Amino acid sequence: MAKRYDLIVIGAGPAGIMAAKTAGENGLNVALLERRANIEQLTRPCGEGLICHKHEHGENVRINFRDNRFVFPYNGFSIKYEGPLKGVFKYDQYSADGHTMEMRLYVGERKGDRQTLPSHFAFDKELLLNGLLDEAKRNKIDIFPGVNASDVEKTDNGVIIKGNGKSFEGTYAVAADGLNSRMARQLGFNKQRKFLGTLRVKGWRMRGLEPPDPQSHIHVVEGVDAPPMFCILPMAKPDEYYVSIAGWSTVDFDARLDQMMKRSRFSAWFKKAEILKSNGCVLNLCSPISEPFKDNVLLIGDAAAFAQISNHNAILCGWKAANTITVALIKRTLGKEGVSGYLEWWNKNFYDSSFTVPPIDPNETLTREEINFYFSLFKEPLPAALSAEEMRKVMGEAMAKIMPQLKAQRPDILAKMENLRKMPPDETWAERRKTGFPNR
Repeated sequence: MAKRYDLIVIGAGPAGIMAAKTAGENGLNVALLERRANIEQLTRPCGEGLICHKHEHGENVRINFRDNRFVFPYNGFSIKYEGPLKGVFKYDQYSADGHTMEMRLYVGERKGDRQTLPSHFAFDKELLLNGLLDEAKRNKIDIFPGVNASDVEKTDNGVIIKGNGKSFEGTYAVAADGLNSRMARQLGFNKQRKFLGTLRVKGWRMRGLEPPDPQSHIHVVEGVDAPPMFCILPMAKPDEYYVSIAGWSTVDFDARLDQMMKRSRFSAWFKKAEILKSNGCVLNLCSPISEPFKDNVLLIGDAAAFAQISNHNAILCGWKAANTITVALIKRTLGKEGVSGYLEWWNKNFYDSSFTVPPIDPNETLTREEINFYFSLFKEPLPAALSAEEMRKVMGEAMAKIMPQLKAQRPDILAKMENLRKMPPDETWAERRKTGFPNR
């Protein structure tokens, strides 16, 4: 007779592994399904190997350097991490001519990673996930690599998940299968979601780069003249960086990288650069799901979101989902009633704050020349903003300082930004949708 599980987890990213680990610790019988044959190895581009010291979504993650743990104090748990850490002290946006809009990512005088804590730390995501996976194994969960969950069937007292000729039966299932969630599509969620666009991404892990500040998160912004976003992010390992290019239309990523490395004002940064590894992905973006539960399947993390959420928030989703389902099983309140606490928490902390259809960044609307002028007005670094509310305040105060000069010298730029602000959100995404291919 096939084994029946309390919980089937689909997807072995940060949300899925954390859900499986936590449910196993709670004494549940758990199956973890992952389409990759090698769960331990990351294969998709990931420039988000960051843990952030900032208050968002009801949490403020801290780092316990003494015991090597990431701490979630508001929710009362922590996870082990014994890998390298590198402080990221600034977020620098460069125009094509080298003008910089700089935002500090630390409070007080910059002295070092631990004396003055930056708000962001680069960490080794693969090492963190493997540590969580080892803990999950110690809690006797059953792990099934190479299983691409492709079908879901509701039963009288649970759910059946099928994939690669195998069938798994459980009381609940958690779908943590990423932004292009197959479970979301199978359950019909995407039919109600608004398609926003298709983002193409390619990334390269490099060493030997020499940017002005080795601990700065850098974006090169060239406006509508060169629309793909070019990003450099410090990695946790010494002298390693993650370089990525993202665009909404078909992009020759390798040609764009070659141009930046050899024929731009930033080419000096790459004279000693060595490419270690490259990868790519295609992401369809849709409006987030307000109630991500159907047929005893709970969608968590990226699977229910508008875009990829941060690693610590994905971990938080997995922990919250596993504990909610554990309580539901104890109380025997199955179905939607059993997970109502998670759904309320998701709606409050992620659905509302992820703004159903966000506006386009002005940097994607202005020309190269206009961005050069706009960035040249920011003479001082913007202070650190450790929450979304603080970010709005900081940007508002910065705009107030440059507004007289912008209004006097370049009313055309101001008019463009004002028109964009007033434009209905759905209209701002129209061009992105034209180059995308929705997969319902």
